[in-house]
Amino acid sequence: MDYCELGNGVKMPLLGFGVFQIPDHAECERILTEIGAKYHKSAAQVALRFLVQSGISAIPKASSRDHMEQNFAVFDFALSAEDMEQITKLDTGSSLFVNHSDPNFVKYITSLKA
Repeated sequence: MDYCELGNGVKMPLLGFGVFQIPDHAECERILTEIGAKYHKSAAQVALRFLVQSGISAIPKASSRDHMEQNFAVFDFALSAEDMEQITKLDTGSSLFVNHSDPNFVKYITSLKA
C-alpha cells in the first residue's frame, strides 16, 4: 500500500473506500476505457491508478467484495507518461461539486464545528 503524508504528519493510504458518487461523463469514460483496454483493466481502475500515480488519495465507492478487490487491483501496473497526460487534459479546472471561490460556501465550511 502506498501512503501520502498530510500536513500534520499523519500518513494516509492513497486508496480507501467511500460512498460519494460522481456522475458519468462520456468523454472521460471513453478515454479511461480506451486506456484500460491497453492494460486489461476497467475504466475505474485506470482512474484510480491515475490518482494513485499522481500522489492523490482516492476513496472510491465499493458496495461488494468484488468491487473492493477491483479497486485495490491498481498496484500491478503503471500508466505511461502519454496516458497520464491524456487523462490530465480532461481536467476542466473547476469542481463538479463545490466552488471553493464562492464566499457563501467558504463561510458555510468555516462555520462547521468539529
